[in-house]
Amino acid sequence: MKKQLDNYRKIVVFQYPDEISDSLILQWRKRVVGQSIIEVTWNSYIRQLKTIFKFGIEKQLLPFTKNPFDGLFIREGKKKRKVYTSSDLKKLSFGITESKHLPSILRPLWFY
Repeated sequence: MKKQLDNYRKIVVFQYPDEISDSLILQWRKRVVGQSIIEVTWNSYIRQLKTIFKFGIEKQLLPFTKNPFDGLFIREGKKKRKVYTSSDLKKLSFGITESKHLPSILRPLWFY
């Protein structure tokens, strides 16, 4: 937890909630995404901050009419698919064709 807090302090400069602006958030995003955090983490931060600010705006605790965290989610890249080599495929094929040598626990009856 201490490590996370130290990382947070390096990234975020203290600001009062009413000092937050769209440009400040975009600068923050440009500085941290890809450097110290990934897209999934950024989206998690934004989701939480958006919820907090939504509450503050609804209860008129913050002077905003529009949530500054709206529309800041980043499209998460697709994970790379595992590509099997031809030797991997040969091993799998051999394992399937030679299944009679496998222990019974690895040969479920519903496959026969």
